[in-house]
Amino acid sequence: MGEIPVGAGPQSTYTVQEQPPAGSCHYRVEKGEPLQDLKCNPGATSPAVTQTNLAMTICRKGG
Repeated sequence: MGEIPVGAGPQSTYTVQEQPPAGSCHYRVEKGEPLQDLKCNPGATSPAVTQTNLAMTICRKGG
């Protein structure tokens, strides 16, 4: 799909995977628990988020 400008962040553009057709994503059930459709995730990823900085990016208090 290429590079697309996406919101505020450390980069002006991010590479976004091709998105599935609308209505084609469905949750799945494993051991009685609803889980995301693996074909439809993760969507867009940020290269600014790494395993080493999760606590300062995604897992920080207050969102």
